Amino acid sequence: ASAALRALLLQLCGQVSGLEVDLTRLKESYKHGTPPVPVLLEYLRQAVTRCRNVYILLDALDESPAENSRAEVLSLIETLRQWQLSGLHLLVTSRDVPDIRDHLPSPALSQGIQHVALKNDNIDKDISRFVSFQVDNDRQLQRWGDHREKIKSYLTRHAGGV
Repeated sequence: ASAALRALLLQLCGQVSGLEVDLTRLKESYKHGTPPVPVLLEYLRQAVTRCRNVYILLDALDESPAENSRAEVLSLIETLRQWQLSGLHLLVTSRDVPDIRDHLPSPALSQGIQHVALKNDNIDKDISRFVSFQVDNDRQLQRWGDHREKIKSYLTRHAGGV
């Protein structure tokens, strides 16, 4: 979460008046380490309130390690949602993974939050065609002979829309 917050602040730095000066002071006050997450969150909240609109995209949340990092990022997302800042727009993408689904339940549309499922048969067909082409044309897989069909089937079934 700390790395994500620092990246967000850095990206906002050139667009939010005075943020560069604030971050320079913050850096000087933590010369021997990284500011703690609550401090970084407060700086982000202040930066967001100085803007009309801030759009934050967190892509492929399911690819962050499930043990510690993902829980920290999920907590960060929950904190951003709790701020209820009208100018803060958050888009999070992820495959449908149980711990993410459980942590970020789909609230009512009246809260301005939407859940959009992107899985459909056309995506699965595209993945199947791609996997088949790659497996059929990979020279190293030629030696696997009849096992290539099993490889294609397994990869296609477990692609999860990606």
